[in-house]
Amino acid sequence: MGEGAELKELIVMYREGRLEDALREVDKAIERQPRNAAYHNLKGAILRRMGRPGEALAEFEEAASINPNNPAYLFNEANALLDLGRPEDALEKYDAAIKLDPRDPDYRYGRANALYALGRYDEAIKEYDEAIKLGSNPYYRINKAFALAKLGRSSEAVDELEKAVKQGRRDPVVWVNYVEAMSVLWRRDEAMRRVRQAVDDGSVKREALCAAARSAESAQLSMDEESAIKELEESFCS
Repeated sequence: MGEGAELKELIVMYREGRLEDALREVDKAIERQPRNAAYHNLKGAILRRMGRPGEALAEFEEAASINPNNPAYLFNEANALLDLGRPEDALEKYDAAIKLDPRDPDYRYGRANALYALGRYDEAIKEYDEAIKLGSNPYYRINKAFALAKLGRSSEAVDELEKAVKQGRRDPVVWVNYVEAMSVLWRRDEAMRRVRQAVDDGSVKREALCAAARSAESAQLSMDEESAIKELEESFCS
């Protein structure tokens, strides 16, 4: 099997969630080609998805050292740093990725998330706006709404959330995030009615919504967000 075909097969394993298999096979590939940046990057992605950000960071750093001109490796490195609670270091890597590719909206989104983690909400909002200009992704608007909420700009936050659920109407994670954010804004009842409507009209599947809610439980949430997830599960998953 050629290198390109092998990499594609490993990526399929990763996307299908066969993480242990993918990790075992990518380790074999790295043994054969220790200077292959793509293999190290994929191993980092697998480890990050397995909840092992420290090990993931080491792989992303190795990929970036082999090919420092690939912005995706720097972006992944930044994401792992953010996972590890190092937003200042993450910001530096996001900036490096943006310098290489200023038109990628995810790089702007990552930079905004680092600024948010640093409590620099005004700057984060500007960066979310840059991401929104460059790409269509409901999560850009959801995180912008959280930043607006931090600044007490509630009506603007609600507007962004409405746009987000319109964009991602069939994405259960969007609806879970919507409920979390609306709870922070003291509008949980309104959010629950909207979710009920989306479930009833078939926009989002109940089973998928419940799976997304259970997954959200493992994240670091505020008390309002935790309470919102619990109510969501009690209302739709009992």
